[in-house]
Amino acid sequence: MQTLSPSFQKLSASAFDRWCQTAQRRRSPELDFGCQWVCRDEASWLGAPLWRVSWIQDSGELYAAPLPGDVDWDNRDVTASRTCRVGPSCAPRRVGLVFAIRLASRAEIMAYLAGWDGQPTQLGPLVNPQAACLLRRAASSQELLYVSDAPSPA
Repeated sequence: MQTLSPSFQKLSASAFDRWCQTAQRRRSPELDFGCQWVCRDEASWLGAPLWRVSWIQDSGELYAAPLPGDVDWDNRDVTASRTCRVGPSCAPRRVGLVFAIRLASRAEIMAYLAGWDGQPTQLGPLVNPQAACLLRRAASSQELLYVSDAPSPA
C-alpha cells in the first residue's frame, strides 16, 4: 500500500466553515481526488462515512471533507482508533482535515498523489477504496483464521 503521511489539522465545524469561506479558497478551482475515501480505522465497516479529498489551486492546499452525512469526531485525536463515527442524526456536520502540505502546481499534486486511483493508498488517516477493500479482506480472513484455529470440541 502506498502510504503518504503528511501532518494534518482536524478542524471543528465552525473552524472548517471559516477556513472554507476565505476569498482565495472560495474562488479557486479545485482538483478532486475522489469522494470514496474512508477513515482507516473504519475501512472494514461497510457503511463507513465517505470523505472527499481535494486540492485548492490558488492556495496549494490539500484537504478532506466528509460527504453530507453525520461524522462526529467524538472529541478524540484523529489518529486514535475509531475516531470518526456515524452519529445518530442525518444532519450533515461540516468538519474537515487540512493537510500541512503546500503543492504549488497541478504537476506537483499529481506527482504527490500519483497512482491514488489505481493502487491502495493511505493519505494521513484516510484510505482510498482499493486500500479499504484490502483492509476489509484482511479483517475477514483474520476472523476466519480465528474460527479455523479454534480447538475442536472433544
